[in-house]
Amino acid sequence: MSDQKPKPIPKYPAESEAPAFADGAATVVEIIGDGLPVVGYLKERMLDRYVRGPLERKRADFHTRIAEGLARLEAKFENFDPNSLENNEDFVAAVFAATQAAMRSSSETQRDALCNVVLNIAAGLKLDEVLRGAFMGYVETFSALHIEVLRIFDDPSRLASLAGANATLQGPIKGLIGKKLVPGIASQEALDRVLDDLENAGMTAETFAVTVAQGSKSASTLKPAGKAFLRFISSAAE
Repeated sequence: MSDQKPKPIPKYPAESEAPAFADGAATVVEIIGDGLPVVGYLKERMLDRYVRGPLERKRADFHTRIAEGLARLEAKFENFDPNSLENNEDFVAAVFAATQAAMRSSSETQRDALCNVVLNIAAGLKLDEVLRGAFMGYVETFSALHIEVLRIFDDPSRLASLAGANATLQGPIKGLIGKKLVPGIASQEALDRVLDDLENAGMTAETFAVTVAQGSKSASTLKPAGKAFLRFISSAAE
């Protein structure tokens, strides 16, 4: 057996250089370490490879999205100056909150929405602090299905596209959503939960009949809060 000592692991960024998720990474390893026959060097290797590495890549990817989005805003809006953002407390707070939420999320739809939130605030979107806090909570707790259903309420003609070419649909919007979304996308139980969540959040209007046809945008059936939330999570550069 060789008595050669293992090479030291490269120094990981200091706490001042790494975001708060590093503490979470260590906690995860403490939990799994109790049930695995690894200590010292091997445990540190596991932490670096399986926890710190993926989390750092996830954070870096999210921040890269934000940087690319800021470049698009700068190219599209003549008066947009990214240099002013370092002194914009709303923007800095949004980046911090969105990064934490993105690290917790396994949903690409949620991460896209969180990135859009940051870019909208960078572009000058103003929201009441209470409303912004509530919306940030919804971004993290709403699923991709919540967001798709909201977009259908905003433009019911999306249902015609799901139904197929040249389709015209008539009836209560909630019933139409159930017929077109449930078979291939979600269970009826999941859809009922989503509809209840959106109604409780004050975003959707009461059920009423609509007529939708493919290729023609239908009038929105969202309440003001629903419209504001969709604006909050939609791309500022589009």
